[in-house]
Amino acid sequence: MKKWLLVVVIWNLSACVGPSDPDQGLVENLPVIINTNSAFSFLVRGDNYTFEENIDLSLNLPDGKTVASTLIVTEYKSTDTTFIQLVDVDGLQIYDYTVNTNMTRVDQTASLKPKKAILQGRKFSGILEWVVTAN
Repeated sequence: MKKWLLVVVIWNLSACVGPSDPDQGLVENLPVIINTNSAFSFLVRGDNYTFEENIDLSLNLPDGKTVASTLIVTEYKSTDTTFIQLVDVDGLQIYDYTVNTNMTRVDQTASLKPKKAILQGRKFSGILEWVVTAN
């Protein structure tokens, strides 16, 4: 009887599984922000996620370089609009995005020095990846 009990306990313990790994390494409704002197990125897997971020950038744009911005939105299911802006020290818009569908945008023509990233989303559902670098 003890052997069967031991077999049942071992079998039950070996059949246990933990929670599944997050898709793409992203935890739902928890943004990942990287802000260094060479790059800025904002990534989030949202599920009805509301956010408002005003982030002072550490990005250093060397003279003669342009600002490259890549925005990728996938699995979009929101009914509201998300706004993303990159502005310079004077508050001038460098790049301005309106997110209301799956999209891919690549821009690399601006030479203004970026100072702030402004992101506003209400009930965002999907995956948003935004990367800004010197080009």
